[in-house]
Amino acid sequence: MVHYEQQYYNALKATLKEDIRVTGRGDVPVIKLRKPVSFEINLMKEGLPLLRGKKMFPDKPLVELVWMMLGRNDLDFLHQYGVNYWDMFDIGDGTIGDSYGPRLRNFNGVDQIQQVAHLLLTDPYSRRIALSFWDPSKDEDSIVPCYSFIQFKVIDNYLNMYVTQRSGDAFIGVPNDALLFSYLNAILAYYTNLYTGTIFYTINDFHIYEEHLPAINVYLKQYEGWITLYEKVLAFVTQRFKEYENKTSTTIDGVLNSIVAFNFDSIFNFKPYKANPYIKAKVIK
Repeated sequence: MVHYEQQYYNALKATLKEDIRVTGRGDVPVIKLRKPVSFEINLMKEGLPLLRGKKMFPDKPLVELVWMMLGRNDLDFLHQYGVNYWDMFDIGDGTIGDSYGPRLRNFNGVDQIQQVAHLLLTDPYSRRIALSFWDPSKDEDSIVPCYSFIQFKVIDNYLNMYVTQRSGDAFIGVPNDALLFSYLNAILAYYTNLYTGTIFYTINDFHIYEEHLPAINVYLKQYEGWITLYEKVLAFVTQRFKEYENKTSTTIDGVLNSIVAFNFDSIFNFKPYKANPYIKAKVIK
């Protein structure tokens, strides 16, 4: 098995080697590949895909995920839990518009999260267990989601995910997204009494912003010693949270609200996580 971080490192190196330079949205220079990038993350064998070549803050994508799964789009919720980098996408009313969360909970009248949770409980071998983020009818007045489509497939009681992402900021966005998808898998697996499985994660436009090149070069050097820091961080919720939540929630919203009430603390055990130093880089809109 090739660990996620090795796959990620290889993708960065391949992008730099191919060196296709274009001017992206807002005249921002980017470097990209012709073909998509694909990762395979075995959550049971590998644990959560936390990078060791640079320090990550694993609580932040958990806050983002729960925010999305609850159908929220307000920045106040994120601020309450220390997440501020969505502020640049404020459409002027303190929200990011009809994007991400609203599409998960009310996509043309369909509550996709409830639908997925229901199918996993009642018809786990269905080929229609999926979440869609792409809605061109609403993309003029909202941030356009980077995620496009997520499908779930249960095999031998393992919950597997197949993620298609239209666009991925290689240095800041993709590591965060890989972790967010892993939390999604873990929370749904917990709620439906399944095992965390494998995430097959494809990014059609994996790109490096030229402004991030100095930070990426630091990461590539720091990555060389990551294996000495490696101790698996389990990809399922802690016993402490299970006892708090006590499986009394009859809905997926009950589990999500329990995570919020638990203040996002100790849902996962991050104590084994060790990494090389944090590398500062600017989020680019």
